[in-house]
Amino acid sequence: MSRPNYERGALALKAEPVLQRLGERIRCARRGRGLSIKELASKAGVAPETVRRLEMGNPGSSLSLLFAVLFVLGHEDELEHLVVLSADRGYVIGKRRKALDRDERKIRDMLDEI
Repeated sequence: MSRPNYERGALALKAEPVLQRLGERIRCARRGRGLSIKELASKAGVAPETVRRLEMGNPGSSLSLLFAVLFVLGHEDELEHLVVLSADRGYVIGKRRKALDRDERKIRDMLDEI
């Protein structure tokens, strides 16, 4: 299933509220752990302004920053649930089948050389 191509403005409009909600959740998790922005930034190895931008839902925040902050907050496993492969099961099974076929050919070639 292919996704439509979005123009930059349309994608930004769609992403903005999602990123803002994510930032709010990160802020709540930080506050729930009694951490200041400065403390979280220090533990994540970034500047306080960087954490502020992430909490504001800035679309320029990197995935590595998101992981670092979620790691400090104890939510790093949550990233694994962002993309659920069950929706892409046919693609994944096909990739696995090709890999198995390739491995099987390698083993046969190695045995032929013996």
